[in-house]
Amino acid sequence: MKNAATFDRGFEVEEQGEGLLITGKGAGLSIGRMILIFVPLLFLAMPTAFYLVNGPLGLLPESAGYPLGVLINVAVLWGINRLKSPRFAFRLLPSGLQREGKLFPYQEIGEIFIDNPHMKGQTFASWRAAGLPA
Repeated sequence: MKNAATFDRGFEVEEQGEGLLITGKGAGLSIGRMILIFVPLLFLAMPTAFYLVNGPLGLLPESAGYPLGVLINVAVLWGINRLKSPRFAFRLLPSGLQREGKLFPYQEIGEIFIDNPHMKGQTFASWRAAGLPA
């Protein structure tokens, strides 16, 4: 049995009434930035982990401080990545683009980009208003 390949655009398109609802989430941190942040965070996570092992979590052996420090580090890094991945949504209506309840008529829009910074400057989706120079 063959599995069909899926294509992830990084955003969802859903028909809603007379228009389209476009939703998605930000790209977050790149792998390189995660690695760069991981090492300095270890200097904060390790002392915290050993404080916990020697204090409130005193039932654990001292050697549990290392995995606990890495776990704290990964949890903080995950939180930072979630904060850097905000969700977005807008609607494409016949009269214009609607974002956060405000309608922007198409005549006032030059171009719409949905960009993924991890793709090194490649525009993933773009729409240019009719009649505008390329």
